[in-house]
Amino acid sequence: MAPILEAEVKGTTQWADEDFFERVIKPRVRDSTQDVTDDSVAKFLETSGLYHCDTKQWKDINPTTNEPDLYPHFLNIFQTVIQSFGISNRKAIDSHKTKMSHIEGSESMGDSDLKTSPDLFIFGTGINFHGTDVKPEPTAEYAYCASPCEIKTEHNFSEKAATQVAVYARQCFMQQANRRYVYSLVITEKRVFLLQFDRNGVLRTKDINIHERPADFVYLILLVCSPDCSILGFDTSIFWKRTKRYMRTLNEDGDFVEYEIVESRPFFYRRTVRGRGTTCWCVKDSSGRYRVIKDSWQSEGSDPEKDLLLEVKGLEGVGQMITCEARKLTISYLRGMEGRPLPNGLVDRLFRRIILKAHGRQIDQFENRKELLYAFRDAVAGHRNMFNKNIIHRDISTNNILIGGKKAKAGWRGVIIDMDMSVHWEREQTMAEVDFRTGTRAYQSILVISSGQDKAKGRFVLPHDYLDDLESFFYVFAWVCMCYTADGTPLEAPPLAGWESDNLQAVLDGKKSFLLAESIDPKHDEVVGNFGPTFQRLFDNLREVFLEALNKAIVELEEEDRSKRSMRPPQLPTDTQDPTVAQSSSSPQSPAPVPVSSPPRASSSSQQSESSGGLKRSRDERDAGENEMQVDGHSAEVIAVAKVTPVARRSTSQELAQLNQGKKMFKRTWHHQL
Repeated sequence: MAPILEAEVKGTTQWADEDFFERVIKPRVRDSTQDVTDDSVAKFLETSGLYHCDTKQWKDINPTTNEPDLYPHFLNIFQTVIQSFGISNRKAIDSHKTKMSHIEGSESMGDSDLKTSPDLFIFGTGINFHGTDVKPEPTAEYAYCASPCEIKTEHNFSEKAATQVAVYARQCFMQQANRRYVYSLVITEKRVFLLQFDRNGVLRTKDINIHERPADFVYLILLVCSPDCSILGFDTSIFWKRTKRYMRTLNEDGDFVEYEIVESRPFFYRRTVRGRGTTCWCVKDSSGRYRVIKDSWQSEGSDPEKDLLLEVKGLEGVGQMITCEARKLTISYLRGMEGRPLPNGLVDRLFRRIILKAHGRQIDQFENRKELLYAFRDAVAGHRNMFNKNIIHRDISTNNILIGGKKAKAGWRGVIIDMDMSVHWEREQTMAEVDFRTGTRAYQSILVISSGQDKAKGRFVLPHDYLDDLESFFYVFAWVCMCYTADGTPLEAPPLAGWESDNLQAVLDGKKSFLLAESIDPKHDEVVGNFGPTFQRLFDNLREVFLEALNKAIVELEEEDRSKRSMRPPQLPTDTQDPTVAQSSSSPQSPAPVPVSSPPRASSSSQQSESSGGLKRSRDERDAGENEMQVDGHSAEVIAVAKVTPVARRSTSQELAQLNQGKKMFKRTWHHQL
């Protein structure tokens, strides 16, 4: 994880200014810890026996090349400061030999067994850490971490120590879920500096000589051991009562109430430190009604999600807002750096809390094929409804498509959520260029993934538009159909796991190969083994839609004024019949699919396209009874596909043209597939 985090926080460090200590650190310590003054700190230094005022040297803190020599002496200083200033809910622990378990948020990542060991661990208790019926023994676990600290020698110190601390901070964000920022001290036998990790990266103070400025060192210890959780970066509106966790926020009447948090933890959270930090909680009110509360940190200048949600109020297939908090909380305020410049390319972030109507499970948690198909169709229709309101989503993923609630009506059987990356597509100033950092990697379009390379090579890069989103829908469909069985059981070795790689070129090459595979080749039956021939036909048809779009882009590549191409899709049919499912009572039923437990094997023309041996069928076999579909015990149904005039699209490079040379153009448009 360290290399990933290093790249994530690289270039984000904001340096605290000259008066930061007097302006921010001392006031925060004095506001949260009783009887702390310059005089009381000076008295501590004189009477504790830990500092030699005559030689200006901390006792037993001497130059060394052996890091473990420093641990017990710094631990003693921390423990004595905590005890002397009456901080009863914090305790310093030597944790350099304690392997603290990680939670990575995804078992498919294969790193849930990772463990790390901060050198010094500040253990915390109280209603923001645990239930009031719990009296935990002081132990080094990230769930109880107030502040993780790192000890180095001058001999082995490097600025990469900040990256190591970022690993600890990341676990605090993930395992506690109610942190706005995490403090940490990096200490050597000579100096100390403070780090604050938050959703905009890192704030770093200048080095302080601990021997020449011992009082400032004590203030820093008091800061990272503060008895006030709000000073430590906790969101104190999230707290425990007995064995349950609660959140205090607004209801639909505008009153502050306490919601019980279902299962006492969020059902979704971002795994990164820097970024939106989106965290979603399922809660219920005192009458038992369920709601979803979404916390995030949006970039200053972006369209506020609450405003976009007001615009889509009542739209079928789109998540609905009940209310939102109006408070204005920024990263610069939390840092105490309001009005100070940020590193180039960074803008401030604002906290947003939105209360939403609750729907069902994520689309990859479907229970049967019909539920999946309905959810997928209505989510795509919801995207079209957003587009008709001039809004582009820009983050289509399995996380952001929900299955409708029980007894959901047509149009609400699938819902698209999470609009904090959405923009108005008709506003030139908000139509951001495609950017590989926008969206969820596994489902990004080819052009979004390749945008970084295209910019570096001086190529023309167009705005992220609806076709990027629709290509992401296709990858969601492919992911679900190739990584799960028909009853929703995930495969042990999902064949598309490489799409989550941080190697952009590998993801780009894999998706090009996947999209350009010859679907008419009988060896390519990626979906039929898991979901049956009808799903395979839909899969093939959708793949051809984007194949055609890429063909069109090749032509457009040579045009001088590509930016003037229309972004509007063709007019939709005026009939109101649901195009997803049409009843057919006379056709025979196709056999049920055979589930597979292993991923498809690679073929010579595609590394991720072939199904397991023994389950391959010819094209004719797949097309037998092409107007029928037996879906989990229901009557035979078929997917209707409309053919309309194609839409012009853009290209990534001439390499794509070479790969795609000679491909037949199918005249269909995505929205009419469903």
